[in-house]
Amino acid sequence: MSPATAEWLLDEFEYDDFIELQNWGARKGVRLATVSLSERGAAVKNSEISKEALRLGLLTELIRLREVTVMPTEGDWFMPAEELSSGEYHMLSTMLAVGFALEPKAVLLMDEPENNLHPQWQRDLMSAIFDVCDKVRLDGHVIISTHSPLIVGSVPESSSVVDMSSEPTRLSLVSYGASSDELLLSQFGVGSSRNAIVVETIQRAISMVENGSYGGEDFLGLVPDLKKIRAALTDNDPLISVIDALIDDGE
Repeated sequence: MSPATAEWLLDEFEYDDFIELQNWGARKGVRLATVSLSERGAAVKNSEISKEALRLGLLTELIRLREVTVMPTEGDWFMPAEELSSGEYHMLSTMLAVGFALEPKAVLLMDEPENNLHPQWQRDLMSAIFDVCDKVRLDGHVIISTHSPLIVGSVPESSSVVDMSSEPTRLSLVSYGASSDELLLSQFGVGSSRNAIVVETIQRAISMVENGSYGGEDFLGLVPDLKKIRAALTDNDPLISVIDALIDDGE
């Protein structure tokens, strides 16, 4: 453990938390604690250890996770976390990391959060991220690198957008809930230099996502066209990640 980490732990936890963790670990036999995470917060069950002492144990790796299960919002059964899809696991791990680590003065860095997420989940993830920021009363910054217009369109009003692909670097403000047309044109360079059919096809697909008709018959009818467009793009085209997100779960 680094001196900086040790100093942070001393500032973060009370002296009693260290003593409680030490006493709990000194007990003989197997020591198990069940932690339940819900909309009401965290609760420790079947154990005499407090939430703070348990959190301290996890951060110092004196306590390890043995099994993680999740319960669907519409159901009363549990499933192991390792059985989640890659997108579901990405959502879960991202929200847990942000929820447990975010502090009021923090700078939150996110690199391409759209990876492994179909379009609607991209919007859901960003909505959840900014909900957490509001609850924590974040007085720092959220910095996101992305190729997805849906991520850009999900950020709070008047957020700064920096286009790193242009020379010189271009700074602009994004309007909350901007249409797919505006985002594709202003942030991703999809304008008159591209085939009009290409632009219209991609705009239609993203508009369907925005309107909640993702995965419907009309959307599925666009998937073959999106694949053809995807195959014709160069490897470094910024639209590749946009189209991939649209077709990954649309088939």
